Amino acid sequence: SYSFCTLLGVWVRQSMAHYPMQHPTKSYWLDSGVKVDVAESNEQNSDKVWDVAVVGGGLSGMSMAWWLKEFGVSDVCVLEARECGGGASGRNGGHMFPSVAASGYVAEKYGPGPAGDLFSFEQDSVERTKAILPEEALIGKEARTLLKFDEEVEIYENERSFTPCPTPDVATPNDLPKPFKHVLSTTAYSLHPSILQNALVKHTCPVIVRDCVESLKQGEDGVWIVGKVKATRVVLATNGYSKGVLPDVNIKPVRGQCIAVADMHIPCNFTWDDGDVYVARTVEGCVIGGMRPVGENDGTNISDDTVLDPKVSSGLRRALSDLKTLAPPGTGTVPRITHEWTGVMGFTPDMLPLVGEIPGHPLAYIIAGFSGEGVPKIFGSARLLAAMVVGQPERTPEAWVSNTVKILDPERF
Repeated sequence: SYSFCTLLGVWVRQSMAHYPMQHPTKSYWLDSGVKVDVAESNEQNSDKVWDVAVVGGGLSGMSMAWWLKEFGVSDVCVLEARECGGGASGRNGGHMFPSVAASGYVAEKYGPGPAGDLFSFEQDSVERTKAILPEEALIGKEARTLLKFDEEVEIYENERSFTPCPTPDVATPNDLPKPFKHVLSTTAYSLHPSILQNALVKHTCPVIVRDCVESLKQGEDGVWIVGKVKATRVVLATNGYSKGVLPDVNIKPVRGQCIAVADMHIPCNFTWDDGDVYVARTVEGCVIGGMRPVGENDGTNISDDTVLDPKVSSGLRRALSDLKTLAPPGTGTVPRITHEWTGVMGFTPDMLPLVGEIPGHPLAYIIAGFSGEGVPKIFGSARLLAAMVVGQPERTPEAWVSNTVKILDPERF
């Protein structure tokens, strides 16, 4: 047994150092996902040196295991502090669509060509993710039209023409209503992230080592000591918890919060209040997330997902009240909140992930910092990184790869 002081010390250490904490809030996705058995090992042979150790068993870590297996690397272990997919992977809003949120920054810094390549990368990542989705994971899809002028405006449309603002039928940029300058047409998907997570686990069948990795050490022989295990190469797929392992990494933990609402059916996903509130469909109703600006420190530098922020809770309930006016529930239907939870995201200064070798750490790589937009980027990012890890760039021959790798290079900070 442990004394109160010992337990308090563990809690303080974990919360201050940004490690995953035990007994997190209950996510709708994790509560309704199908569990998959994994080969779990609590003790490892100290003499065993794995080819690759992946730290983090969420979508990023399992996507890495997937692509490493596709590229011929099978001697892989995944270290996970809690359950696989128990972090942001099982605590997000259920959206998947290519984003242009960083396109202005990328175009200004790198030029319009690289910005277009990055968008092509995201489109490719979304389509590759969709291709491996189990049928039950895809909740819905709709056309998504982005009209851009000084600031990004997101408009969703579908066959029922439901939208919180008017959606013009635009064929070419010349047909755009003023003051819009550009148009991009994509497809937005509503999906069950935990079912996607389980599909990755089932395909890769990795060995799971239950361990909260707190540091990386490299021996004189070049072998990495990663928690309980040793490995020739290591991949950090730690997103919002990256500072716990790599204190100098330029990724801030940011806590988000969501509610799941039953009997509140919407015909499509959308956002409002300048994106501070987002809504995604579920089988039972919808998930509403956001409202970080009304909470403690905008959620920034908070990595405790065991508690709720009461101010954000109130804000999400106000959003639900607003949603009822946009999508009135059916006669006799009373929407009810079934789950409320928090999750820790990883944000970078430019809102783009770090994908590549860690500067000053040979044969150590990172795939993290997705800034709240991980689902559409992760699978494609893992493919790019796996090609780097195995030293086979021919695995990713697309024309947009070179610029994308440069834009996402961890050495940019």
